[in-house]
Amino acid sequence: MASWFTALIDKPAALALTALTPSLVTAGYAVDAVQDARLATLTVERINVVEPDGTLRMVISGKGTFPGAFEQGREIPRADRNTLAGMLFLDDEANEIGGLIYSGSEGKDGIQSGLSLTFDRYKQDQVVQLSSSEGEGVARGGLMILDRPSASFATVYEQMRLIDEARALPREKRGAFVEANPKLQNFGQQRAYLGTDPSGQSTLELRDPSGRVRLRLSVGAKGEPVIELLDEEGRVRRSVTYEETSAGQTP
Repeated sequence: MASWFTALIDKPAALALTALTPSLVTAGYAVDAVQDARLATLTVERINVVEPDGTLRMVISGKGTFPGAFEQGREIPRADRNTLAGMLFLDDEANEIGGLIYSGSEGKDGIQSGLSLTFDRYKQDQVVQLSSSEGEGVARGGLMILDRPSASFATVYEQMRLIDEARALPREKRGAFVEANPKLQNFGQQRAYLGTDPSGQSTLELRDPSGRVRLRLSVGAKGEPVIELLDEEGRVRRSVTYEETSAGQTP
């Protein structure tokens, strides 16, 4: 038994889980023993968490084995995820419903690092995102709230397919394609943001249904607080500063 287990843990990490079950059965152990196994350390490249009926509910993965997107259990390739590690969450129907992704390294171009935790609307993209990033000498982090259309309008996967079709067209024909496909015209809008920007300012922005900033509360790098009211064109129509209120001016 000891020699078998030593051989097992010497196998490449990606093969460890695959090797575990048949080896235990061959050794005469019941399947329940595998289900109840307790290990101090488990080293793998990817874990798929499934329900008893096989429905995929979560993927925990390192870089290179991270999955694409999922719709009703069908995986949709996402080449942009090949360099990420993290976790992918799926709902009761095996649709992607959020996840945690991250990466970070320092090379000849400096530090490139980021982390994003997202929560999606049903068959849609994220409605809540907590993120941080660093690159080109700039670091920032924040919380974003977004609107998304219902799945009955267009799922995020339909939109991805249409975007790919549009990109395959000559540039001069893309505008007409978008006009002819209403499902490309409503991805939702950012409605609120709380975080920091490269200038060292902390900001709370509230936006209207069209995604335009209408109220901004900020504290600058030197600690100066400001309240701004903006019109539909993005012009500041009214601002309130600490100096004004301290001087007894009416806000």
